[in-house]
Amino acid sequence: MVNQIRTTIANAQKEGSLDKGLFVDVNAKVKGPPIGKPVSLEIRGSDYKIIQEIANLYIEKLNKIEGVTDIRIDLEDGKEEYRFHVNDSVAALTESSAKDIARSVRTAYNGEIASSISKGEDKINIMVRFPESSRMTMESMKNVNVENKFKRLIPLDKVTYVTRERSFSMINRQDLLRIVRLEASIDTKKTNSLSVNSRLKKEINLDKFSGYSVNFGGEQEDSQKSFKDLGISMLFAAAVIFAIFIVYFDSVGTTLVVLASIPFGIIGVLFALMTHGQPLSFMSMLAIVKSAGGIRSANADMSSV
Repeated sequence: MVNQIRTTIANAQKEGSLDKGLFVDVNAKVKGPPIGKPVSLEIRGSDYKIIQEIANLYIEKLNKIEGVTDIRIDLEDGKEEYRFHVNDSVAALTESSAKDIARSVRTAYNGEIASSISKGEDKINIMVRFPESSRMTMESMKNVNVENKFKRLIPLDKVTYVTRERSFSMINRQDLLRIVRLEASIDTKKTNSLSVNSRLKKEINLDKFSGYSVNFGGEQEDSQKSFKDLGISMLFAAAVIFAIFIVYFDSVGTTLVVLASIPFGIIGVLFALMTHGQPLSFMSMLAIVKSAGGIRSANADMSSV
């Protein structure tokens, strides 16, 4: 059903009945604890242009991998903005600071409290600003004057110039560096998270981007943490069983012989996964732990006989 919905949306965008700029993320709700996206990258750096260049490398690679869908980056353009840049030479001659200019623009559009009146127990502020009709057009900015430190009025268009640009809708930072997140979903019938992330790490070289880093998170981060916890638990369980077998057999040699059979069982599980074309997942690791316990029990029974 998820694939059918994705196909329908893609066809609608090709036909023009649905906006091509609209991003739709289609996923089936699964039971169990919440996990991150199958593919989730955090690109960190100081310059958005270079971050975008790095992101394009990963997006291009993801588009070539069969089974990867819903590729999305959170570096999105926001609303169009008018930016007032200070004309330093004129501002210096007129003794107008950037703070004076910013306050004048803010007062014109957002307003400033000029006074207040009391009505019973209520205090009502009197705000002065441009009327709504003037706030809807840039022509009204010609009527804005900047008050310098000598209380003289300087026309705004004399000490500034305006550019029309778009900014980003959201800027994320961590450890003083800008962060852009790139995410994608996968079709588990065609590929898996581990395989996709491994290809991205191996096939994309970031040596030329000094000062920029890429961290893999999402489902892979959760899986790595689970694998780590499972490995620690397995080592602890093996140590406890080793101690129990020594007491049971009263022989270190016999215990080592019993435990030496475990790697052969693991090899068998890995061979079965390889022949069936299945990845080494968290559930596979649980099966290996379970089979290792079964091998130990069977060998212990045979040794006692």
